[in-house]
Amino acid sequence: MDNRIAVIRKQKGMTQAKLANAAGISRPYLSTIESGQQQTISSTVMFKIARVLEKPIGEIFFDPSVVCAIQNDMKSS
Repeated sequence: MDNRIAVIRKQKGMTQAKLANAAGISRPYLSTIESGQQQTISSTVMFKIARVLEKPIGEIFFDPSVVCAIQNDMKSS
């Protein structure tokens, strides 16, 4: 799963260890999520990471162009 965790984490000056600890997950698990090796991520883990990074889940885990297209489709329906 593509995500922007590493980019946002680095912008905030956080290490993987610090983010993982604050989100209540292991650093190796966070590493697999950041690298895209972990294909399924629970909504709970997404929420925890988003809370620590202080960003909406969609901004971290979903391509903004896809989110925008879905929102436009919903408006036109």
